[in-house]
Amino acid sequence: MAPVAWNTSNAAHLLRRAGFAGSDVEIADLVKRGLEGSVDYLLNYELIDNSALEKFLTENIRFDVEDPRSFNRNEIRRFFLLRMAYTRRPLEEKLTLFWHDHFATAFSKVAEYPMYLQNLTLRRFALARFDDLLLNISRDPAMILWLDNNTNVRGNPNENFGRELMELFTCGVTDVVTGESNYTEDDVKEGARAFTGWTVKRGEFFFNENQHDFGVKTFRGTSGNFNGEDIIANLTQDRSTARFIAHKLFEYFIYPDPGPAVIERFADVYFANDHSIKALLRAIFVSDEFYSNKARFALVKSPVEFAIGAIRQLKATGGLRNVADTLALQGQDILNPPDVSGWTSGLGWIDTSSMLERYNFANDMLTNRNREITVLIDPKLLLPPADKQNKADLVDHFLNLMGPLEVSSKTRKELQKYLILDDSGQKGKFKLDDATIDKKVRGLLHLIMSLPEYHLN
Repeated sequence: MAPVAWNTSNAAHLLRRAGFAGSDVEIADLVKRGLEGSVDYLLNYELIDNSALEKFLTENIRFDVEDPRSFNRNEIRRFFLLRMAYTRRPLEEKLTLFWHDHFATAFSKVAEYPMYLQNLTLRRFALARFDDLLLNISRDPAMILWLDNNTNVRGNPNENFGRELMELFTCGVTDVVTGESNYTEDDVKEGARAFTGWTVKRGEFFFNENQHDFGVKTFRGTSGNFNGEDIIANLTQDRSTARFIAHKLFEYFIYPDPGPAVIERFADVYFANDHSIKALLRAIFVSDEFYSNKARFALVKSPVEFAIGAIRQLKATGGLRNVADTLALQGQDILNPPDVSGWTSGLGWIDTSSMLERYNFANDMLTNRNREITVLIDPKLLLPPADKQNKADLVDHFLNLMGPLEVSSKTRKELQKYLILDDSGQKGKFKLDDATIDKKVRGLLHLIMSLPEYHLN
């Protein structure tokens, strides 16, 4: 393929996928950095100063990190959403969300404080070697409680964690390339024995030697006195796991159903870089597939991508109270996925009820003029230059700001027509004064956020 033309459209595409969309300022910054420079900038996020966000969270979040009893669900959800909305490290939060879905753990069974700690762990190891991420999640109190490993004891193993470890977290039931089975029921039982005694004590991981099965296990064709670390090492070194993780990351960040050759290429990157998630993502973000027409606007935005994306594009402010509730109504209850397999994807996000809730969120955000506890925009900060403020330029400006979105000429004309209609539907003369900005610009943004094109990523 020809080299990727690095421009505003591709920079915006990268920021939507590797983050939650960006403002015109953020997109312009990536354009200046070039493709490789932009990808490195987003990936090396530990170098980006995020102290303003940390200060904001300290001043606004109502729990005490030193006191587990002070935690409540709403504030932990808000802590996560505020990070997504206002971080200068968008990939860090996008990956935290991705791994939260991958290792789906929920408030429906786990208490607030362990869920908060797991969120920190996911963020800390989001770009690490997959082995390190998996080991730390396997020792994570929320995961242990979620999949009942606290009841996995010598002589009476609980297979729940051992089963999901293979089925959902590493290799999958069958190989995504060959279609062959990756493990047997005996492997599930033997793997569970290796994790006996991995439990929680005083809120932290605890290895209870008295409840660990030190006997010989036979796991996926090899025998030994395996413990949990040995099982994790076996799985992370397996090509079926490399394929499974590469396939899942590819589908999340690029497009569905990549062919076997594509999966194999990215599995090779996994092995060539010591199972590095960071290296795998870099290969994804600079690939021809990522910038292909097949990828562009090929994914349906999740509720989080829809709402947080709009907040970032419109430079909105506010404490985001109640946003988690509206996201739940749209189908994505943050920190409370429906089951161990996580949330849906693609068209699974869309039905008449969820779309209505998306429209309601847009309306609440765009018509709110004084409630700083929720979401607030200032339309005057979003206007084009003074010589680009006729109705046609205004529509084009906001379509670019919210995408850039490619819409039909008919849609563009309807949006222009809206700007000159009064409340009774009579045509008037367009003039961008304070009243028009406060009413029509807000209304125009609502119409754009209601377009089918805006719900695609």
